[in-house]
Amino acid sequence: MKIWLQKESYMNAHEMYELLVKLSTALKEVLVGGTGGMIAYMVEYKRQKALVPEHEWSSGTMVIHIFIGSFIAYIAGTFMAADMTYRDGLIGLIGLTSYSLVGLLESNFTKWAIDVFMAMIGGKK
Repeated sequence: MKIWLQKESYMNAHEMYELLVKLSTALKEVLVGGTGGMIAYMVEYKRQKALVPEHEWSSGTMVIHIFIGSFIAYIAGTFMAADMTYRDGLIGLIGLTSYSLVGLLESNFTKWAIDVFMAMIGGKK
């Protein structure tokens, strides 16, 4: 059975099945990672609200957390074997911690890169 996709381009049923499996796996990774990002924002909001009662909910910030969690989880999922035992749990955990990890990298990467560069050229740290 041939399935028509574009002008003079056909895909057989097995190829279509493989494509759907890959798409559903990617969608699952994105949803699990995004859920982790959303939970991370809720925890952060609760913590900030306890410290500063005037702190307000930000839907935009939550969307950013969801996007970063989804993106990092999808990327990490491509490095894991599809039959890995705790793969889905790890992807969720990566989504949960991704915003914090990106912030840590962003704040410390420049200092680390300068230190490494200076050490390579023999300069002071």
